[in-house]
Amino acid sequence: MKYNRKNEKLVESAKVVNFALVRASKKRYKLQQLLLKYFKRGTLAVLGVSIIGLLIFFDSNTQTRVTFSGDKNSKTQVIKVKADYQNGYVLRGFINDKPVVFLVDTGATSIAMSGTDAKILGLSRGQHGYSATAGGRVSSYATRLKVAQIGNIKITNLHASIIPKMKPGQILLGMNFLKHLTLNQNKGVLTITYNDNK
Repeated sequence: MKYNRKNEKLVESAKVVNFALVRASKKRYKLQQLLLKYFKRGTLAVLGVSIIGLLIFFDSNTQTRVTFSGDKNSKTQVIKVKADYQNGYVLRGFINDKPVVFLVDTGATSIAMSGTDAKILGLSRGQHGYSATAGGRVSSYATRLKVAQIGNIKITNLHASIIPKMKPGQILLGMNFLKHLTLNQNKGVLTITYNDNK
């Protein structure tokens, strides 16, 4: 297949779309990258990447690992999340009403995301600084979220960090959100409880 600029744009567009899709498994992300490597450029790559993106979006593991209790008018909200294959707790949510994937991280002081995810969400970079991660100290930028949401639980006006070198796809749900909740872990299930006492 001949390479041309139109095919290159299609491939890049497909990559951006898939970063925005819910990614429930890093294994599928690796498969996505393999498709790009072997198909290189052109419509075959676009088709391959898009198929993987759709598999991720409709991943049955994500659909069945999370259960919600309590409607939007209930003062008590309960979310139960089963651990994934890496013993992490992943669930879908929203930032500023846009769909995202959160990874619960009690070791993160605030919500943190990659530069790619921040761009997709339309977030601007604020003051430059540094963040401590498992891999060491990394460059980061401050930003602010109007609202972050999991299930019917909404927390407004939150600080967040944009870490350009962070891998896209999963946004760390840090303690500035989690401190409003009660967390209980038992036999591979994380129970998240929110009581609105207002």
